[in-house]
Amino acid sequence: MTNIFKNISVKEKKKLLKELEAIRLDFDKNTSLLKRISSSNLIGILEKGSAQIIRTDYNGNVIIISDLQVGSVFGTKFSLLDNSEYDIITKEDSNIVFIDYDYILRIDQKRSIYYQKFLINLLNIMSDMVYVQNERINILTRKTTREKLLEYFYNESKKYFSKTFYLSFNLTELAEYLSIDRSAMMREIKRLREDKIIKSSGNKITILN
Repeated sequence: MTNIFKNISVKEKKKLLKELEAIRLDFDKNTSLLKRISSSNLIGILEKGSAQIIRTDYNGNVIIISDLQVGSVFGTKFSLLDNSEYDIITKEDSNIVFIDYDYILRIDQKRSIYYQKFLINLLNIMSDMVYVQNERINILTRKTTREKLLEYFYNESKKYFSKTFYLSFNLTELAEYLSIDRSAMMREIKRLREDKIIKSSGNKITILN
């Protein structure tokens, strides 16, 4: 994922955030962030910690829509967060920078090189998000638990340019992300190991075949 401050120096970043009237806030683990951004058109930049965009359906089932790590950008412009079924929850103590999206478009800094870089990075991030969402759709349209797992594993392998990688989710979260039953998923992971398609130890996965 593109860093929104790519090719922008620390000095330029500080000046840019001041010009954008950005606000930096700290949040405790398991804090809901949606109310803060739904009342106004804000985007958030995760500078420290981690969070998840989740959807809870009418049966109380939780589906992880997106996993947010350091550098992730989120907001109503990037996800359907105006829906009451969605929320953003911090998974650990986090530091987040908030910027008014409308102000980004209004600010009179079009001659600034670092501002132009910022806009280019933002557009690239939006493009990256479309790619990630298409990957997710491809996973969810797979018919079986095995196919969903393998599609996810192959995507992670490509992302890290290695057949060995570490899951960013625990197993419960992985089941929620893939929208499958956890018990069925565990049985299928066991079968994949027995069939020598993967090797796993904790959250470490190696694709063998």
